[in-house]
Amino acid sequence: MELREPDRDFLRFLWWENEKIQEFRHNQVVFGVTCSPYLLGAVLGYHLSHVPKELKAMANKLQKALYVDNCVTSFSDDNELNEIIVQSIYVLAEANMNLRMWYSSQWSYIPGKLNPADLASRGCTPQQLLRSRWWEGPAFLKGSPEPWPNCEFNVDEESVNSELKKEKVLDLPVKTEVREWFEKFSNISKIIRVLCWVLRFVDNTRKKLKPSSEVLDNLEKKEAEKVLWRMVQRKSFSEKNHSIKKLLVIKDNEGIIRVKTKIIERDDILDFRFPILLPTKHHLTTCLIRQCHLTNCHAGVQIIAAKLRERYWIIAAKQNIRSVVKNCIVRKRFAAKSLTAPPIHLPLDQIRESAVFEITGIDLCGLLFINPKAKVGLFCSLALFIVQYIWIQ
Repeated sequence: MELREPDRDFLRFLWWENEKIQEFRHNQVVFGVTCSPYLLGAVLGYHLSHVPKELKAMANKLQKALYVDNCVTSFSDDNELNEIIVQSIYVLAEANMNLRMWYSSQWSYIPGKLNPADLASRGCTPQQLLRSRWWEGPAFLKGSPEPWPNCEFNVDEESVNSELKKEKVLDLPVKTEVREWFEKFSNISKIIRVLCWVLRFVDNTRKKLKPSSEVLDNLEKKEAEKVLWRMVQRKSFSEKNHSIKKLLVIKDNEGIIRVKTKIIERDDILDFRFPILLPTKHHLTTCLIRQCHLTNCHAGVQIIAAKLRERYWIIAAKQNIRSVVKNCIVRKRFAAKSLTAPPIHLPLDQIRESAVFEITGIDLCGLLFINPKAKVGLFCSLALFIVQYIWIQ
């Protein structure tokens, strides 16, 4: 198989001759390289697919039987075999391929009753299996082929089909959901930083600016946060309506949808008087709630709702906050009930009726340092008690 001129540079090699190193190129495909079997199969497939119509049957049978540079197949009789040999040699000779080393063998069908190898499947005792000498094959194989049984193999299609595994074809609709880029992250601060770098890259590309500082400033983060909320609102809310979920909303000069609260006349910041509207059960909303929960020391629902209300108006906020707080592992660990031992009964000496000083107890503790000169004393207390009176000295 000859190589094209541009492809010959990939098969260069060095040759040492007369104490000089020379560079040569292969003009044909080298036998033994990694891609040789693939190239051979590709060339054979291409050549056999362009044979004349009268040779299509032979080409299809040969193409299915080829394995690298060998062909293994079967034929009904010798006439078909000889015809295929002549046709295949003729076709492949046009590609300068010489088919040779043809070898054929015949096979005959042996009935199960005459085949010792089927003895175990029919059922037999261990003694019968040893006497059968099944590894030697049928006895008639030791003689000439003339007296061999000539049995035709008839297949019962109904019996074969009854044992086939039944297949059921199910038509299931597959719904592929396209995930947003920010769903790869669970931290709202990281999402904003990633968007900051993207916006900086776009801005530098459009204006052809030099690379700026490697540190993100607060103005870039605020701008990225505004872009993020606009993107969320554009996919979650309709821009035509002036009311969303029975809430009066307006759109500010930066295109962010805000809620008109009852305290718009208050002298306060814009976010508190007109909080940003966020959808319920959204990934970014969940990330925002989780960050507020962590920065406020795993606070509860009421505290998180009050903190978020200073800037945002989340639809069904307490339901979303309760879901985030419920899934917090740290809060679960500290909110777990402590292990308590079952109460034990009082000893008999403390509950039975007795005379004064009948039951006494002594408790010792120490050693105790009683002065700077390292003298050691022993403290002893005598406890005298009855049912309702305890005296400790």
